[in-house]
Amino acid sequence: PDIVIFHIFSDNDFGDIIRNRLFELDSTGELVTPGHWTKFLAFLSSLVSTKAVHKMAELISQRDGGEEEWQSKNQTIPKLFEVTEREDAVYKRRKPRTFSQFADHYDIDLALYPQSESAMTKINLMKAVLKKAKQFADSKHIQFMVLIQPSSKDLTTNFKPNYEEFGKYPEYTRNGLTSLIEKMCAENNIPQVNLFKVFLGHEPGHLFFKYDDDHWNDSGEDVAAQETANFISQHMLPVPKFISASVRAPL
Repeated sequence: PDIVIFHIFSDNDFGDIIRNRLFELDSTGELVTPGHWTKFLAFLSSLVSTKAVHKMAELISQRDGGEEEWQSKNQTIPKLFEVTEREDAVYKRRKPRTFSQFADHYDIDLALYPQSESAMTKINLMKAVLKKAKQFADSKHIQFMVLIQPSSKDLTTNFKPNYEEFGKYPEYTRNGLTSLIEKMCAENNIPQVNLFKVFLGHEPGHLFFKYDDDHWNDSGEDVAAQETANFISQHMLPVPKFISASVRAPL
């Protein structure tokens, strides 16, 4: 590709790195792959058999992270902290993944206590992931940018808990998670589009699903696509040499 858009959902993507045991940091702070995720990929490669398909359905229905993790959207703040602490404990012990691939939840520790130990672990991991991704793109002469998607919980009251409850914690800011990623991009000279202010100015409650899904809906995707297209057009696509400043050839 000419351009890679690296999309980060600033709701649970920090925690995904730890929860799904995707990467670790070695003693020097370098990113390493623990190897746990390769078992899951090997299982996916075996899905050509009917038996494997049934096995996958069985595993999904079991939700090995438990109903508590699966239904994280409806959890209270204390319960979210409990789940986060268990995930962090698994990471610290360098154990294989013990939570469901689908047990995503809001990064409550990072949002409410950004200086905590678990929060700093997530920050350092995300920094390393972005740095490595940018290095790889550069090595292939591919342009690289980051698209930062804000959390519904920081922008809307479509779900509980949300920014109204989070606001009781002095270190919380509604744009805290997106600003973290924006800062990382600046440190690594990575072009980025932060959608927080954009969504805030477009009636954010209408840009996300409600009740059973905290991701953006079609309207949210449209806004994000337009912003990303505008950024790429203005900052990443060179004007062809044969097009003058006053006369542009038809497409």
